[in-house]
Amino acid sequence: MEERAPEVKQAEEKLYKGEVSEAIRILEQYIISHPEDYYAINKLGVAFVNDGKIARARECFLRAIEINPKFAPPYSNIGNLCTESGKYEEALIWYKKAIEIDPNFSSARTNLAHLYRLTGRIDMAVDELKKAYHREGGWTGSISRNWWLWILVVAGILYFVYRGS
Repeated sequence: MEERAPEVKQAEEKLYKGEVSEAIRILEQYIISHPEDYYAINKLGVAFVNDGKIARARECFLRAIEINPKFAPPYSNIGNLCTESGKYEEALIWYKKAIEIDPNFSSARTNLAHLYRLTGRIDMAVDELKKAYHREGGWTGSISRNWWLWILVVAGILYFVYRGS
Protein backbone atom coordinates (compact mmCIF):
# COMPACT_ATOMS: atom_id res chain seq x y z
CA MET A 1 0.00 0.00 0.00
CA GLU A 2 1.27 3.42 -0.88
CA GLU A 3 2.08 5.97 1.80
CA ARG A 4 -0.85 8.15 2.85
CA ALA A 5 -0.58 11.92 2.93
CA PRO A 6 -0.07 13.42 6.39
CA GLU A 7 -3.42 15.21 6.13
CA VAL A 8 -5.21 11.93 5.47
CA LYS A 9 -3.45 10.26 8.39
CA GLN A 10 -4.40 13.19 10.61
CA ALA A 11 -8.03 12.94 9.49
CA GLU A 12 -8.03 9.20 10.18
CA GLU A 13 -6.73 9.84 13.70
CA LYS A 14 -9.48 12.42 14.26
CA LEU A 15 -12.07 9.99 12.95
CA TYR A 16 -10.88 7.20 15.26
CA LYS A 17 -11.02 9.62 18.20
CA GLY A 18 -14.62 10.48 17.34
CA GLU A 19 -13.77 13.97 16.13
CA VAL A 20 -15.86 13.47 12.99
CA SER A 21 -16.45 17.12 12.07
CA GLU A 22 -12.73 17.85 12.24
CA ALA A 23 -11.93 14.76 10.14
CA ILE A 24 -14.44 15.91 7.51
CA ARG A 25 -12.96 19.41 7.49
CA ILE A 26 -9.41 18.09 7.01
CA LEU A 27 -10.42 15.65 4.27
CA GLU A 28 -12.53 18.15 2.37
CA GLN A 29 -9.68 20.66 2.44
CA TYR A 30 -7.18 18.01 1.32
CA ILE A 31 -9.40 16.74 -1.52
CA ILE A 32 -9.68 20.25 -2.99
CA SER A 33 -6.02 20.02 -3.98
CA HIS A 34 -6.00 16.22 -4.48
CA PRO A 35 -9.30 15.46 -6.24
CA GLU A 36 -8.12 12.08 -7.54
CA ASP A 37 -7.10 10.62 -4.16
CA TYR A 38 -9.66 7.82 -4.08
CA TYR A 39 -8.45 6.63 -0.66
CA ALA A 40 -9.10 10.06 0.90
CA ILE A 41 -12.46 10.32 -0.86
CA ASN A 42 -13.48 6.90 0.47
CA LYS A 43 -12.35 7.94 3.95
CA LEU A 44 -14.42 11.12 3.63
CA GLY A 45 -17.39 8.87 2.86
CA VAL A 46 -16.71 6.92 6.05
CA ALA A 47 -16.59 10.20 7.98
CA PHE A 48 -19.91 11.25 6.46
CA VAL A 49 -21.44 7.93 7.55
CA ASN A 50 -20.26 8.65 11.08
CA ASP A 51 -21.83 12.10 10.81
CA GLY A 52 -25.15 10.68 9.61
CA LYS A 53 -24.81 12.16 6.11
CA ILE A 54 -25.58 8.98 4.21
CA ALA A 55 -26.31 10.51 0.79
CA ARG A 56 -23.01 12.41 0.84
CA ALA A 57 -21.21 9.26 1.97
CA ARG A 58 -22.62 7.28 -0.95
CA GLU A 59 -21.52 10.03 -3.36
CA CYS A 60 -17.98 9.75 -1.99
CA PHE A 61 -17.94 5.98 -2.30
CA LEU A 62 -19.20 6.14 -5.88
CA ARG A 63 -16.61 8.82 -6.71
CA ALA A 64 -13.81 6.66 -5.26
CA ILE A 65 -15.00 3.75 -7.43
CA GLU A 66 -15.13 6.03 -10.46
CA ILE A 67 -11.50 7.07 -9.89
CA ASN A 68 -10.24 3.56 -9.11
CA PRO A 69 -12.63 0.69 -9.89
CA LYS A 70 -10.05 -1.78 -8.51
CA PHE A 71 -10.19 -0.32 -4.97
CA ALA A 72 -12.42 -2.65 -2.95
CA PRO A 73 -13.33 -0.68 0.24
CA PRO A 74 -15.93 1.67 -1.26
CA TYR A 75 -17.85 -1.30 -2.69
CA SER A 76 -18.04 -2.83 0.78
CA ASN A 77 -18.96 0.55 2.25
CA ILE A 78 -21.88 0.90 -0.15
CA GLY A 79 -22.86 -2.64 0.82
CA ASN A 80 -22.94 -1.46 4.44
CA LEU A 81 -25.22 1.44 3.52
CA CYS A 82 -27.55 -0.97 1.72
CA THR A 83 -27.51 -3.39 4.66
CA GLU A 84 -28.36 -0.62 7.10
CA SER A 85 -31.30 0.46 4.96
CA GLY A 86 -32.60 -3.10 4.55
CA LYS A 87 -31.64 -3.42 0.88
CA TYR A 88 -30.12 -6.84 1.39
CA GLU A 89 -30.04 -8.04 -2.22
CA GLU A 90 -28.28 -4.86 -3.32
CA ALA A 91 -25.86 -5.16 -0.40
CA LEU A 92 -25.02 -8.70 -1.47
CA ILE A 93 -24.02 -7.44 -4.93
CA TRP A 94 -21.73 -4.75 -3.50
CA TYR A 95 -20.02 -7.09 -1.02
CA LYS A 96 -19.44 -9.74 -3.67
CA LYS A 97 -17.94 -7.13 -5.99
CA ALA A 98 -15.54 -6.04 -3.23
CA ILE A 99 -14.49 -9.66 -2.68
CA GLU A 100 -14.15 -10.23 -6.42
CA ILE A 101 -11.75 -7.27 -6.60
CA ASP A 102 -9.82 -8.31 -3.49
CA PRO A 103 -10.43 -11.85 -2.22
CA ASN A 104 -8.18 -11.03 0.76
CA PHE A 105 -10.35 -8.11 1.90
CA SER A 106 -11.46 -9.54 5.23
CA SER A 107 -13.66 -6.57 6.07
CA ALA A 108 -15.90 -7.26 3.08
CA ARG A 109 -16.12 -10.91 4.12
CA THR A 110 -17.11 -10.04 7.69
CA ASN A 111 -19.66 -7.54 6.35
CA LEU A 112 -21.04 -10.26 4.07
CA ALA A 113 -21.17 -12.62 7.06
CA HIS A 114 -23.23 -10.02 8.93
CA LEU A 115 -25.60 -9.76 5.97
CA TYR A 116 -25.97 -13.54 5.85
CA ARG A 117 -26.71 -13.52 9.58
CA LEU A 118 -29.39 -10.87 9.13
CA THR A 119 -31.03 -12.89 6.40
CA GLY A 120 -30.98 -16.12 8.41
CA ARG A 121 -28.20 -17.84 6.48
CA ILE A 122 -26.09 -18.75 9.52
CA ASP A 123 -24.06 -21.48 7.79
CA MET A 124 -23.04 -19.03 5.08
CA ALA A 125 -22.22 -16.41 7.71
CA VAL A 126 -19.92 -18.78 9.57
CA ASP A 127 -18.34 -19.83 6.26
CA GLU A 128 -17.54 -16.20 5.41
CA LEU A 129 -16.07 -15.61 8.88
CA LYS A 130 -13.85 -18.65 8.40
CA LYS A 131 -12.73 -17.34 5.00
CA ALA A 132 -11.95 -13.95 6.53
CA TYR A 133 -9.92 -15.65 9.23
CA HIS A 134 -8.00 -17.83 6.80
CA ARG A 135 -7.31 -14.88 4.48
CA GLU A 136 -5.54 -13.23 7.40
CA GLY A 137 -3.27 -16.22 7.93
CA GLY A 138 -5.42 -18.50 10.07
CA TRP A 139 -3.62 -21.12 12.07
CA THR A 140 -0.69 -21.04 9.65
CA GLY A 141 -0.01 -17.42 10.60
CA SER A 142 1.35 -16.24 13.90
CA ILE A 143 -1.28 -16.11 16.63
CA SER A 144 0.31 -12.94 17.94
CA ARG A 145 0.13 -11.34 14.49
CA ASN A 146 -3.53 -12.29 14.05
CA TRP A 147 -4.78 -12.17 17.63
CA TRP A 148 -7.30 -9.41 16.87
CA LEU A 149 -8.81 -11.29 13.94
CA TRP A 150 -8.99 -14.52 15.92
CA ILE A 151 -10.95 -12.70 18.62
CA LEU A 152 -13.19 -11.10 15.97
CA VAL A 153 -13.97 -14.47 14.38
CA VAL A 154 -14.75 -16.13 17.71
CA ALA A 155 -16.85 -13.17 18.85
CA GLY A 156 -18.66 -13.12 15.50
CA ILE A 157 -19.46 -16.81 15.63
CA LEU A 158 -20.67 -16.53 19.21
CA TYR A 159 -22.75 -13.48 18.33
CA PHE A 160 -24.34 -15.24 15.37
CA VAL A 161 -25.04 -18.41 17.34
CA TYR A 162 -26.45 -16.80 20.49
CA ARG A 163 -28.27 -13.94 18.78
CA GLY A 164 -29.90 -16.33 16.36
CA SER A 165 -31.25 -18.64 19.06
